[in-house]
Amino acid sequence: MAIVKGALLSIDASGNMGAMCVAKWRGLQIMRKAWSGFATPTQLQIDQKDRVVTVCAAWSGVLDSAERKSWRVAAADQIRITRVNTTYIPTGYQYFVGLSIQLLRQGFAIKALPPTAMEPYMHTEITAIQGVGTDSVRTRFEGRVPSHPTTIQGEDWMAGPFLNGGYHAQPYDYRFQEFRSISAGNLYQGLGYGNYYWFKMRWIDTSGRVGNWFEIQTVRL
Repeated sequence: MAIVKGALLSIDASGNMGAMCVAKWRGLQIMRKAWSGFATPTQLQIDQKDRVVTVCAAWSGVLDSAERKSWRVAAADQIRITRVNTTYIPTGYQYFVGLSIQLLRQGFAIKALPPTAMEPYMHTEITAIQGVGTDSVRTRFEGRVPSHPTTIQGEDWMAGPFLNGGYHAQPYDYRFQEFRSISAGNLYQGLGYGNYYWFKMRWIDTSGRVGNWFEIQTVRL
């Protein structure tokens, strides 16, 4: 990196020229080698891109005008919260894309019409239980609701191992584990002795709707 004045015979040049890049750095004009790296996308990223392409094409190429109108009407009753805690009402297109991507993630088909209104599911318990006997090397992670239709299943993620219990897992620490029936417990093998793990789960409906995340920490003793 070099500090320059009047780079490329300009008072305030910026951008790439060949293999060099002119930019601002801490109030100074600099020249450095242009970045030419390329990060190979993961399989999860490739799969998600394919789902987005499929859903976007379905909105304009599969749904008719009446079906698109029904999504716009249904979206008017929806409220979304952003990462900075502001709220907004999605468009019919946003509502359709969000639910349809979740359906494809679960292996279901895209639905032409929005889901009907329904009461939220009551989440009553989330536990991480150490195995015993032949399951002593496993940890079971489970959640239950008092009553539910057969159209929902759990989405489970795990983070770890961590060396101490004072660290709260961040979103980038988690790795997807599985979709499962809510009537089935989860058994995770290979958890190391003395290590801490975080689990999180949420309910997903076959209509594409998702619930809130619930988290719990466990240690392999």
